[in-house]
Amino acid sequence: MDTPSIQAKFLPTNKFFSLVSSEERSSVFECVFSDASVGKGLDVLDILPTTDFLAQIIRENMTPERRKLNYFTFDAGRPCDVSGLTLAFSNLFMRIKSLCTGLARPRGQRLLQVAYRKW
Repeated sequence: MDTPSIQAKFLPTNKFFSLVSSEERSSVFECVFSDASVGKGLDVLDILPTTDFLAQIIRENMTPERRKLNYFTFDAGRPCDVSGLTLAFSNLFMRIKSLCTGLARPRGQRLLQVAYRKW
């Protein structure tokens, strides 16, 4: 008698794009293809709903008064190599898969989290 593996028995199978409607999925792809990151649309791994908590944090931090606080200053004492810094962050995102995400809010729909295969 074959017994299912522990993984098959207790872990749900992940069907990509199964947690959002086809309408939401299409709208997110339109957003991704229309913004500055055109090539990123091809690398979308999954689209997930956000939790109420995450949506609230995003809403609060995107108010005009809070957006002013969303910047960090670094005391480097010399000019910053922006391309080197960008490359360093890109490498970090590639190594830590949970950072390869973005947020999208298609017009008139809820906030969704977009997981990218690569950044």
